[in-house]
Amino acid sequence: MITLFQSKRFHWVLLPLLLVATSAVADDWARFLGPNGDNASPEKILTAFPESGPKIEWSLDVNAGYGGSAIVGEEVFFMDRIDDQKDVIHCVGLLDGKERWKWEHACAGRINHPGSRGVPTVTEHAVYASSGFGHVYCIDRSTHKERWVVDVVKTFEADPVVYRNSTAA
Repeated sequence: MITLFQSKRFHWVLLPLLLVATSAVADDWARFLGPNGDNASPEKILTAFPESGPKIEWSLDVNAGYGGSAIVGEEVFFMDRIDDQKDVIHCVGLLDGKERWKWEHACAGRINHPGSRGVPTVTEHAVYASSGFGHVYCIDRSTHKERWVVDVVKTFEADPVVYRNSTAA
């Protein structure tokens, strides 16, 4: 489980719970609500933390937002929104939090309640994510380049949603 601690910027923190859930034969959590879409893990997980709190394995500075992460193998995928100018999909190492790669898409504009708002979906060959402005991204996992980007509002001649979009790809 990745937790967020609220401050001016969130810190994504890897908890021991995540290490337990991803050890040995653990299932991937490659999309919103997990492997079966029911927000339940078949893995044995911790039910309580020590009084001193969980041990923090690593943390990253990312902007405030309402999104989450997908975990596949030893990689964690999430989207960040930078300075009302661009969306960034990140891939970091599960065990060390080090950046493996990132992909950026210029998308200027302010979103009510700033930040990313979704959970990427990860397959063997691609990462899919959606932005608050209605852009849907498909990024190749091996080349880290875009396969395609669709601006749903333009493509379907729709009116922008007042409070912007919040989806899981």
